Amino acid sequence: MSLLPRKDQFGEKSEKEIAIFVIFVSTFLRFKKAISYHLSRTLMGDPDLIMIDEPTEGLAPQIVQRIAETFLEIKKRGVSILLVEQKLTIALDISDIILVMGRGTIVFKGTVDDFKNNTSIRREWLELT
Repeated sequence: MSLLPRKDQFGEKSEKEIAIFVIFVSTFLRFKKAISYHLSRTLMGDPDLIMIDEPTEGLAPQIVQRIAETFLEIKKRGVSILLVEQKLTIALDISDIILVMGRGTIVFKGTVDDFKNNTSIRREWLELT
């Protein structure tokens, strides 16, 4: 059983969109099969927003970088990404708005620059002491 959908399941997608899908799947199935497959299928639906929960958990830094590059490409195509991520660097690289949650409450909301300049939030909620 193939993980790739049949060609007739693509509907009216262009050859370029199909090629992007196949390249994405073939590259990332090696790294984190389930998330890559579901993300690829989601993108074929032409979404305005995708929600992703800790896509880099347990992955090597080189793979994390490739995932970040993929997210940046998705963002450039006009798809919003709601990312839950513990690796701050990837979140800062792709985000326009940062939200920090603590004990079930949003304790910070602002731009990446606002976040970088807010040492008290970083110290209290994100840095190890």
